[in-house]
Amino acid sequence: MPRLNGGQALVQSLAALGADMVFGVPGWGQYEAVDALWQHPTVRYVSVRNELDSTFLADAYAQVSNKPAVALVVPGPGLLYAGAGLASAFANSSPVLVVTSANTNPVLNHRQLELTTLRTMTKWTGMAQAVADIPDLVAEAWCQLSTGRPRPVGLVVPHEVLAASDEVALPASLPEAARPVANGVDTAAARIVEARRPLLWGGSGVRWSGAEDTLRAFAQRLCIPVTTTRRGKGLVDEAGPLGLGYPEMRYGPVKEWINQRDLVIAVGVGQDLSHLSVPVVQIDIDALQPERSAANTLFLHGDAKATLEALDARTSGFADRSNAATARDLETISHLKTERFAPDRQLEPQHSLMQAIRRGAPKEAVIIQGMTQMGYYSRNYLSVPAEGRYLTSSTQITLGAAYLYSLGAKLAAPDRPVVAVSGDGGFLYGAHAMATAVQEGIHSVGLVFNDNAYGNVLRAQREEFDERVIGTRLHNPDFPAMARTFGARGLRAESPEQLEQLLREAVQTEAHTVIEVPVGEMERAY
Repeated sequence: MPRLNGGQALVQSLAALGADMVFGVPGWGQYEAVDALWQHPTVRYVSVRNELDSTFLADAYAQVSNKPAVALVVPGPGLLYAGAGLASAFANSSPVLVVTSANTNPVLNHRQLELTTLRTMTKWTGMAQAVADIPDLVAEAWCQLSTGRPRPVGLVVPHEVLAASDEVALPASLPEAARPVANGVDTAAARIVEARRPLLWGGSGVRWSGAEDTLRAFAQRLCIPVTTTRRGKGLVDEAGPLGLGYPEMRYGPVKEWINQRDLVIAVGVGQDLSHLSVPVVQIDIDALQPERSAANTLFLHGDAKATLEALDARTSGFADRSNAATARDLETISHLKTERFAPDRQLEPQHSLMQAIRRGAPKEAVIIQGMTQMGYYSRNYLSVPAEGRYLTSSTQITLGAAYLYSLGAKLAAPDRPVVAVSGDGGFLYGAHAMATAVQEGIHSVGLVFNDNAYGNVLRAQREEFDERVIGTRLHNPDFPAMARTFGARGLRAESPEQLEQLLREAVQTEAHTVIEVPVGEMERAY
């Protein structure tokens, strides 16, 4: 067995299990681990400017690469900085491993701080007491990341353990995780065959399972319309005949149509569907999901891909659903989309700007929704084809996440265009990361829709609090000039037409680009 220090044991164990990138800020308590990253030929270390960035980049990297990602942060403040991204990764069901050290001062009892902090935002957390513990703990962390519902995990390796040396047995690569098929498939298949007005509801669990093609084929063979969660946008082509897009339940006609279904087949949505008044077949890898399911739900605890394949086999004798009722459904979906997305029913300038983004970004682009009016508008009105991806911060609704996500997404898919949709307030949460983007050669595009305000809050103050405006009007820098000081391309689009042109050029340019789009106050759609 090789004799390694704790840092080497950590990095070599990560590499043995498939890690190829680590995000972090080099600092006290992890010198040996950072040095081991320098020594390792296949694991890339991306140095960021704030631990806040490390977990956001890791989250997006995991989502786009569909494999675990690693953040290495200093203890205490570094771990707390990383908390926003870690909480967002938890909400996104992302497999992110956060490794931190611990202060050796027994008076401060920082080890308990690190453990307690991590346990509140992870599905599993371990701590190494000796160098020999590290390989097994890394293997357990990787197993936790790769099985069950994806969620972040934590590992505390105190500095004295990283600095010590011992003979260690590195972990072997883990076998491919089993894909459990849910019990109750026969009952579910019978309900699907009997249904006359079924609806498929796809979530991000479909992607984590690698079941995108399986879901599309199942829907097409049985001619079942498909709607998705926000993070499921693009599972089917939203412009296609079966694609309904994200179901904005505040839009009355869509809500009414969904409540007229006689069965909803929810796959990997990871959420409570008790607001639906129709029977549900719910497929989810999360064993705790039944506790959050309504009484009218048949819950199938299993892998999305394996369970869909089993359902497909059980319903294979039922060739399709091409009957008069289905024809009416497809006609109704077409009418709903025509009405919902009709140009004269849209808000401006949101509609024109959103169309410019869609035309300027290729179909395969990764579009990232920020917490800004243009981001909210994109949930409903940005059509995402099956070739594309759409990322959000999920239920955490994290202001400032979008731009940071764009860097991690581009590192995961360097050949795909990546576009972040941010507002001026959110962009400045992570604008310092332009330095990382330029230094690491990350050629993503950041759109900054600038209304010089925390726009949604400003509107609420005006409309709901009798014009008592406080803290929401912002003084901003010259964003294009600011980008250029970092060595990035800084541009300004004064119209939708110019935005389309600049975006089309930016996604083809081997440089990091920030495009400011000046806008005024925007109305809300709902």
